[in-house]
Amino acid sequence: MLKNKTQEIKKDTINTLLDQSIGKINNNDFDKNKTELNDLINDINRYVHLTIDLTVNTISNIEDILGLLGDIITGILSKEHKINEYLAWKLFYAKANPIEKQWIDNLLNYKPQEWNSILEQSWLYFKLLTEDENDKFPTDESTIEILKALRIDIQKNQKELIRTNIENWFNEGFLKIKNKGLTVNQVYNIRGSKGTRRNSLRKIAYMGIDSFTDFFPVLMLNPSTCSSILPLKSSFFDIVLFDEASQLRIEDTYPALIRGKQVIVSGDSQQMPPSSYFESSTQILDDDSSDDDTIDDSDIENLEKQISISMLNDNSKEMAMSESLLQFAIDSDFRQTYLDMHYRSRHPDLILFSNVCFYNNRLIPMPEQTQGAPIIFKRVDGLYDNRQNIDEAKEVLRILKEDIDNSLSVGVATFNLNQRNLILDYINDERSANNEFREKMDELEKKGFFVKNLENIQGDEKDIIIISTTFGAKKDNSFRLAFGPISQKNGYRLLNVIITRAKHKLYILTSIPESKIVEFRQRLEISRKVDGTTGLLAYLAYARAVSSENLNEKQGILDFIKSKISTGQTSNGGDYLENTESPFEEEVASWLYDSIEKERIILQYKCGGFRIDMVVLPKNSSSTVKLAIECDGAAYHSDQIAWHHDMYRQHQLEENGFVFHRIWSTNWWRKPEEEFQKLLAKIESLQ
Repeated sequence: MLKNKTQEIKKDTINTLLDQSIGKINNNDFDKNKTELNDLINDINRYVHLTIDLTVNTISNIEDILGLLGDIITGILSKEHKINEYLAWKLFYAKANPIEKQWIDNLLNYKPQEWNSILEQSWLYFKLLTEDENDKFPTDESTIEILKALRIDIQKNQKELIRTNIENWFNEGFLKIKNKGLTVNQVYNIRGSKGTRRNSLRKIAYMGIDSFTDFFPVLMLNPSTCSSILPLKSSFFDIVLFDEASQLRIEDTYPALIRGKQVIVSGDSQQMPPSSYFESSTQILDDDSSDDDTIDDSDIENLEKQISISMLNDNSKEMAMSESLLQFAIDSDFRQTYLDMHYRSRHPDLILFSNVCFYNNRLIPMPEQTQGAPIIFKRVDGLYDNRQNIDEAKEVLRILKEDIDNSLSVGVATFNLNQRNLILDYINDERSANNEFREKMDELEKKGFFVKNLENIQGDEKDIIIISTTFGAKKDNSFRLAFGPISQKNGYRLLNVIITRAKHKLYILTSIPESKIVEFRQRLEISRKVDGTTGLLAYLAYARAVSSENLNEKQGILDFIKSKISTGQTSNGGDYLENTESPFEEEVASWLYDSIEKERIILQYKCGGFRIDMVVLPKNSSSTVKLAIECDGAAYHSDQIAWHHDMYRQHQLEENGFVFHRIWSTNWWRKPEEEFQKLLAKIESLQ
């Protein structure tokens, strides 16, 4: 309909018309003005009518008529500005050219609140006509298919490229050693001279730095080892990359940092701050060190720290007081890039709580791949005694014996070291007494089974995580809201880490009284922030809602938290739950509503953190295939990052039972009927 109207107007006049004519209409007040003008005209007509009556009626009616005339005249004078507005409007219309008048007449057939949508569609059509002359608008999926093929080729060639690079590096290393009059056997002392050990890595590095880096182009070291074996030389490596930087202290890592031409710091400010977990003894790597290494590793580390600190200027000294290397990088204005796609969780519910509380809804979770509730909430109500909870430990053992499939990887997380040791004791005792359980645990350990307390679980992930919150009422039935490290200053970070380790399913066992869990709302009302204690209580309420598959309660908890907190973070990608629409989508949807059952059509369908323009559900309830309809315009795909994201999104959704059908805007505006018949045929083919 709108297409036909816009075709009545010459293409080269549309842009001028939008700028010069339509912008002069105050569409927000048009209905109101029109009503008031009609009232004013009616008043004037009544005035004329009463004036005529005054000349013919008897003298007894004069006072009544004069009173009415006075009221009418007062009303007319109070609306004098409306008369001026009306005259200005009539003058504008009279001076408009025929095409402008045609546009105005067409718009007056619609409500003013619809004008923006009509003009947007007209502008879109104008852009399509203009850009299409240069073949800039896509009409099919050829570009997508080319990019898919290129991605496959790149993946195939990556291993070969790495292998070739390594061979080239090795060959260069051999040549450099040869030019020094040495052999590889001499440098590395591979065979070992009589009575001596092989050369240590430190000695080799100091003998020939260039050849060393050619033979070892990639080194994986902790900061202490880096200081122990490598010369303190600026720009020693092209790239130095730090992982889990929120746990690294700047004074420990700066000697390694200055060795890189380019430094990449990877970390999460919402995870654990530095602890003693990464500290190590002086003997780390060189078990085969030669006896003639006269400098102790600890002396080298201390010397390097002193040299590094002396290299800092005054501003950098202040930065060195930062909590972690990650904070140092932020304070130093390192260019920041966010990883918004959340890859670990195979169900959105495993990350939604942290996404709301700690990441300002920035993370985009993957579509669900786990059947049933991904969180299993179990109330144990065991006693908390000697920093242990025996009943929760027994329940962990029962889950391992009865509920866990040993084809999956499993980890157990506790809130303190005592509970960790208790659970390990129960597991070991059962292994000794039960051959079947021992065989099961052997299989689980091959997949990396662990039992860890929350202070050292960061960086781990498993298909299934079992959490024992440990805390509960004591023998005297008393209970305190004191959860150890969780209740301390950065406790919310520990909580964020421990509840986000699971890929498929999370069991959470708790003995914290229900009367305390519900207090999270009151605490949030007061504090307006999610600290460790409040966060744990809120998460238990959330986990219970997910476990019982109570969608309304789950969403109510998340909405309440969002309404009360401010994370202070800037959302990089925006809230993925926010809906967006376009006139193009609306028109396609309106055609669909006229052709198939409305209840089968879902607009802005959400799957994980992805959103589909519209989805058509199968007519047969036994079918799981859903048709994903994408209304693609050129503006979206003019961005290379958007192309890449769209390809990845489609791949993920196709693995979750969706079949894609794209409608290209160029084709739709040219031949809407033909494109719509293609869509209906696709829908029919999936039944």
